Amino acid sequence: MLKFKKNLYLVKILICLIPLFFCFIVFFTGNIDYQGMFETKKYTSVALHWMDDYTKKKIEPTRLPGYPAIIYIVFKIFGANNLTALLFVQSIIGCFTFYFIIKILEELKIDDSFLILSTLAFNFAIIFRFSLFLPNFFFIFILTLAIFFFTKFYFKQKFYYFFLFCFFFSSLCLVRPIIHFSIYITYPLIILYLIRLNEKFSFKLACIITLLAFYFLSIGTQFLRSFNYDKSFVYSSQSGVHFFWVISCLSKKYACGNRDMKVFENLESKVEKQVSSLENSNLGEINKIRIKVGKEYLMSEMELERLVFAAFISYLKLIFHSTFIEIFSAFEMNVSPLYSSGENNFYGKLNNIVSNSLTNKLNGVYLISVLLIIVLRFLQLYGFYISIKSSHLRMYGLIITSIVIIVLATGIGLGNPRYRSEAEPLLIILGGIGIKKIIDKLKN
Repeated sequence: MLKFKKNLYLVKILICLIPLFFCFIVFFTGNIDYQGMFETKKYTSVALHWMDDYTKKKIEPTRLPGYPAIIYIVFKIFGANNLTALLFVQSIIGCFTFYFIIKILEELKIDDSFLILSTLAFNFAIIFRFSLFLPNFFFIFILTLAIFFFTKFYFKQKFYYFFLFCFFFSSLCLVRPIIHFSIYITYPLIILYLIRLNEKFSFKLACIITLLAFYFLSIGTQFLRSFNYDKSFVYSSQSGVHFFWVISCLSKKYACGNRDMKVFENLESKVEKQVSSLENSNLGEINKIRIKVGKEYLMSEMELERLVFAAFISYLKLIFHSTFIEIFSAFEMNVSPLYSSGENNFYGKLNNIVSNSLTNKLNGVYLISVLLIIVLRFLQLYGFYISIKSSHLRMYGLIITSIVIIVLATGIGLGNPRYRSEAEPLLIILGGIGIKKIIDKLKN
């Protein structure tokens, strides 16, 4: 028993170091920034603007400030545009993320299985994020901290745990805009959970006030940035642009993959015509025009059946796609069957991937990873069922799952595992609950 505990402790340490190991692979293969194939400059430009003591013209607050703030700190310490330092800082944040995910599993008493730990150790959907100069990794880190403190609160009902949860969870609104939708699902569930607690009314009231206050402070910060820029009252002026990307993806029979750029350019030209007729347009007004143009296009130009089918396929891709399709592309590995278009012959593409799996090892790795992901999804679904069935874990399971739903819902049309990655820590928790239950049944 003592030897098992020592081995388990050693495995946990090694797992926590995996993001750092991956960082060294990226560094020594000369793939820092992956030849500029991602949106690095959109975030580093904000940090560089801040470093110039605000002497240049105002920069549009289209990017939320959370991730640029990290870049700003790293660049201030290690020098402007020092992407190597940024890569290693992100990998260290990744190590802390893995540490806190394991601590969550410990709180739930499901950390003593190597199988459960392996779902974290080999989760490249998370590992890969810490090597990209995009805000997804920071969202994963802050979300993990938030869930850690919520888990502590769930079992111990100490106010300072809830206070820290509120702080970190609301901070996500300044990292990626997707989580602000939680006010419609997650927040009501948390408030319901608080009301049902066997605690004093003053305690429950203090928790609810803290929860809502942090949310509106966080959202208000971004509204204030937009207002200070051009008097617009908008949380994210990128929502309209994102909507256009979704439409251009849904215009394809099998969604993204490749966007229909003709559709995107057509939508943008319509917006430009309407904006040119305005005397003093601001970010909020332009965003409203984009949303309006996008809705009109969906209603008048797209067939409902085709739209629903494309959305369904996009969610299948989002939920079951393997991150290896991103990794192979980033490292410029030759796995051509994965990147061929399936628009005209989808089943032909699938057949090509399967038939090449024996001759192309990377193709085989991708196929095996997809099969493992399918198994994991069923285990995670079972974990959700177990948590709902348990009176002790029911509200915990509902709250965790509500966040997963919010993250996945905003990925409609896109089908890229990047947009699923932010839900992965929560899926690991649900999967862990399911695997633990199966192991206990087998033992008995």
